[in-house]
Amino acid sequence: MATGKSSRKVPKLPENLALLPSEQKEFEKFANVESTKVTGRGVVYLGRIPYGFFENQMRAYFSQFGKVTRLRLSRSKRTGKSKGFAFIEFLSEDVAKIVAGTMNNYLLLENLLKCRFIPPEEVKVNLFKGCNRKFSAPKSHIISRDRHNSAKSTKVIRYKTIRSLKKLNKRVEKLKDIGIEFDSSNLEKSIMTSLDKQLKSVAKKETDDSSEMKTDESTLSAVDASHSTNEGDSTTGGSILLLEDNPSDDEIQIKTPPNCVKLSKLNQLSKKELRKVKTVKTAKAPSFKLFPKPKKVKE
Repeated sequence: MATGKSSRKVPKLPENLALLPSEQKEFEKFANVESTKVTGRGVVYLGRIPYGFFENQMRAYFSQFGKVTRLRLSRSKRTGKSKGFAFIEFLSEDVAKIVAGTMNNYLLLENLLKCRFIPPEEVKVNLFKGCNRKFSAPKSHIISRDRHNSAKSTKVIRYKTIRSLKKLNKRVEKLKDIGIEFDSSNLEKSIMTSLDKQLKSVAKKETDDSSEMKTDESTLSAVDASHSTNEGDSTTGGSILLLEDNPSDDEIQIKTPPNCVKLSKLNQLSKKELRKVKTVKTAKAPSFKLFPKPKKVKE
């Protein structure tokens, strides 16, 4: 039986294989000489980078020249935006020199790139610090904004006013040493009035919060009391709502709420359940007429 898969093994080709058999010896000599040359890693400076050409795009673009070992795009600590320059390290120094020569003054997204090879003695130790860390937008400005806009307590407000008054007194003393007399009474009054306003607003908020808490507690206690009464009524047999329904009407079925019995099913209750009933209230079921009768017109 012949199978679809061929059992013949494909021979592996040697690494140093020339295109023509006549040039194989010369190619092997050239390959051995090049393999004995050991070169270190090369670093390239890249400037005037356009917006949108970030780490992933740079790594994908420059990997066509050779293996990129490390890459660091300079970003702002406050906003996280690109500063427009980066440093790229290649596995081979020769590749880095080729990149510096070919990519200098290269037009990319309406920007002329500035590319320069950095000698090994000029490469700093912490040049690629944090290059392998994934970029995440900074949140320090959001945290400081929330801290500034948060509600302050009376203790914090008093501490800030005392600190502002101390700073004001120090400035007045410096002006006196120079020979300038400055009356700071108006500024002190304005600071104290702002302090009073802030304290009053904080006290008002605290009273409003306390009143809301009291109302919530009262509503919760009322709900608990109603639940307890309902449970007591169910155990002792409290009031039952008797729903008057029409058993002949099969088109509309009304679901009975809890503690409610239909008039047609009242006979199905046992004697014990009927004894537990203390009060009976009646209520009519809503009537739905699908085809109402036409009204007679008086002649």
